[in-house]
Amino acid sequence: MRHIAFVAAAVLALAFPAGARTSQSATVFIRDMAFQPPSAGLTAGDTLVFTNADSFRHTATAKGEFDLDLKPGESRSVVLKHSGTYEVTCRYHPTMTIRLTVK
Repeated sequence: MRHIAFVAAAVLALAFPAGARTSQSATVFIRDMAFQPPSAGLTAGDTLVFTNADSFRHTATAKGEFDLDLKPGESRSVVLKHSGTYEVTCRYHPTMTIRLTVK
């Protein structure tokens, strides 16, 4: 029985190494014709949710990365595939921008 417990512990240790970070989720709200930044830092592999809390249709577009079309009240998500800077704009309202830094 001890052998089974030891093997199970070893498998878990390999599957979840100490200090390993699990993917997180963060939200960018679109409100009053502006992107409101997420409250937490972003890391590659995280899920980013865009929620349109405005009364106008918007997009969350990062050229070559994602292009989410959001009706009023709608939320859509994207997984941040790599670290770096994401320049996000709204195709309908080009003055709406946000720069997201992903570790």
